[in-house]
Amino acid sequence: MQASPLAPTRIISRCSFLRLGEILLMLLLPGAIVAAELRGTVTDETGKPVSQARVLISTAQVREGNSPLCPSCYPDCGKSATTDAEGRFTIADVDDGLLFNILIAANGFSPSSAERTDPRKGTFTVTLKVPPPENTVLRGKILDPEGRPVFGAKIEPVWTEIPRGKMFGHSPTDPLAVSDREGLFALSFPPGAVTGLGIQIEAPQLARKIFPARADGSVAEYRLDRGVTVTGRLVRDGKPVPHAAIVIDQANRNAEGFLGKQTIGTDVDGKFELTNVPAGQLWLLSAMRDTLPDDGVTGSTSVFTVKPDTEIDLGDITVEKGVIVKGQVTLDDGKPIPPRTQVLIDRENAWDPQLRTLDAEGRFRFAARAGDDISFAVSVSGYSDRLDEGRRWPEAQHLQVDKNTTTAEVILRRKGTTSEVGKNITGVIRTPDGQPVEGAEVLFIRPGQQADIRDGKVSEYGFRGAHTKTSAQGRFGLQVPSPGDLPACKLLAIHESGWAVESGAAKSELTLSPWVRIDGNARCGGTPLVDKRVQAFFPTLANENPAISISATATTDAQGDFRIDRAIPGTAIIGALRERKGIWEKTYHSIAITVPAKGTARVTLGGAGAVVKGKVLIPEDQRARIDFADSIGRLSISNVASTKDFAKYANYEFEIAPDGSFEAPDVAAGVYSLNVDFSGDSPSKEHPFTVSIGNAYAQVTIPKDTTVLTLKDVPSQFVERTLGAGDRLPDFQITSVSGKKISAEAFRQRLGIIIFPAGKNQGGNIVQAIETLPEASRPVVVRVWDETPSPDRPSPAVEEISEAEAISLRTALRQQVRPVYFVISPEGVILTTTHDPEAALQSLGKVLAEISPR
Repeated sequence: MQASPLAPTRIISRCSFLRLGEILLMLLLPGAIVAAELRGTVTDETGKPVSQARVLISTAQVREGNSPLCPSCYPDCGKSATTDAEGRFTIADVDDGLLFNILIAANGFSPSSAERTDPRKGTFTVTLKVPPPENTVLRGKILDPEGRPVFGAKIEPVWTEIPRGKMFGHSPTDPLAVSDREGLFALSFPPGAVTGLGIQIEAPQLARKIFPARADGSVAEYRLDRGVTVTGRLVRDGKPVPHAAIVIDQANRNAEGFLGKQTIGTDVDGKFELTNVPAGQLWLLSAMRDTLPDDGVTGSTSVFTVKPDTEIDLGDITVEKGVIVKGQVTLDDGKPIPPRTQVLIDRENAWDPQLRTLDAEGRFRFAARAGDDISFAVSVSGYSDRLDEGRRWPEAQHLQVDKNTTTAEVILRRKGTTSEVGKNITGVIRTPDGQPVEGAEVLFIRPGQQADIRDGKVSEYGFRGAHTKTSAQGRFGLQVPSPGDLPACKLLAIHESGWAVESGAAKSELTLSPWVRIDGNARCGGTPLVDKRVQAFFPTLANENPAISISATATTDAQGDFRIDRAIPGTAIIGALRERKGIWEKTYHSIAITVPAKGTARVTLGGAGAVVKGKVLIPEDQRARIDFADSIGRLSISNVASTKDFAKYANYEFEIAPDGSFEAPDVAAGVYSLNVDFSGDSPSKEHPFTVSIGNAYAQVTIPKDTTVLTLKDVPSQFVERTLGAGDRLPDFQITSVSGKKISAEAFRQRLGIIIFPAGKNQGGNIVQAIETLPEASRPVVVRVWDETPSPDRPSPAVEEISEAEAISLRTALRQQVRPVYFVISPEGVILTTTHDPEAALQSLGKVLAEISPR
């Protein structure tokens, strides 16, 4: 890689007149700044000096406390130097009271950076690495809003697309690049290691942004905007709160698009100014509580940054007296807390960690606000602070704060064990022969929740409710915030030796029932199914509320034999699975069996029954739309889902050839519904799967002793293409939950969005962002709920629509996949259809920016 050297150009910070006045006053005050030198040496990996390297001060920060200046607003930012023949450099006349973040680049080397360099500590050394000559190079050019080259921009990879998928964090690329005076930069990586990148570009006085990038030999241009300036004043009892830290970070924490946080301090008047906050995003702003005096707290303020190069004044943000919570960390074996142990206190929807050092008794104290969702993190060797140790995403111990909250208890258990100390749901788990069970997983499941058990273990994706493990004595304890609805809850115990479930009780002694076994053989048309997964699913508990989804799997051997060890008694739906696009989602055939409480169930899948043949009539003009590899046909017993008579379940799946012909082997005698589901491309490129575009249907009766049944041609029907970008919104009329009549005409007068969610969490950030806008400029928002009741917190900015009422709306939009977001222009034209709420939010912001006054 040939990284162009940084040019000795001075960057003048673009601050408000207020901030420039403060800087000038600071410079004029005698003794306000002590001039110093920032000195260092640049070497290669062998220790040899690197000459003609360019060194640039990118940002600065105060040594202690918080500053009202943005990191790139200090006069020293933009100063630079060039190394001499000995690799040495000096940047003169820098502020002795600051710490500096610098960027270093030289021809033939990968750029590097040095954080928090201190002019008081004398000379420091920076080592540059030489990239391998065979490396692939991604080249680009950074431009400002006027199309001028941006000098000194920092480019960092935030995600890497590799042949196996996307990778976040560690990247095989250079860790960063720096743009030269022509705005050019280069990032290198081993050949074949990377197929695409997400790069975050950050430059002084411009809003940082993440761009997708590819190394295709060209020099792509990346244009940065000026951001939004967010101002306000922090007050308590009407008086300004100076020297507090204000932090703003994205509501969307998706790693692919997360831009991080910005922090600024309040001045002597309590005022703050956050500059160049990226536009088109929903942000959450709060005062960091450890910087507020006298146990003060603030909530989080939503900020929707619609238009670049504008200002949002939040007015006064009030600091209130916090709820004082006295906490204690204990070890479940009664041992003392190690000296100088610290607890990290974090709150949901805010970048505001608080760190406390525990006293000898493990006690700590902090201020919170009613409504806070607080989590705790403590590290003690040999102990776990997690509720679900060993899961893919372990869950922290939480505290829901209200005005009456005064205490918090954090119990660290020895890894692999648990404790019932301080818990309000306790009990003992025993084996079938009455012995206490160590390490059994115990789940407290509320109405509306579902536990997912796979092969005798809680799913790796975890369970979001209260759960724990039993101690060596088989005891467990659970802290349930409000156990008043115990009769409607379930307590589930899972262990390698068995399982147990009962309605919730404050004290429980559960005896595990042993797992039972299913032996079987899987065939297709007389041929053994080799190395195929067989899955047994137990529908009865899954269709109750609370729901417990239990499944168990096995893999067939060379003869098609399989053995499932962790089944439960009752009705099981069992089938051999086939792989589709890397996902085990289709079956060869699946049937219902009865699993006895004792002994072994035996089953044969396939190998006997009729061969059902036929052909679906497909219109010629529809064939090009169909993805035959993902289309599927089914012969299934009718009305099982509606009657929940799972013992009658039978389902035989078959593929459809491009000419419409099909053949389903091993179908037992009976009356079936034949359904063919044709799949095709979604109009939204963000959605990774195909969608249903047509179907065929017929009733089929298979008499006993039938060997081959040939059906007459089966007619099919296809829907029109789902409406997408560029289509006009069709006519419709619906009634909202509040009784308001809504027609397409409302969307032909104002910007609008229609949200078809899959659950209550969909569209939350969009609604939150729209609520921050003045009522006169809010888009028309219609949100369809497929759950009852509607949202817990109805929004005045949204018209809520029931699923039943939305049928005509779905029909008008030809909408087939959920969730999906339709963004509609004031002219009634669909601008965006997407399954990504952040893409929908950015589309809304872009149009709002175009139509709103400056």
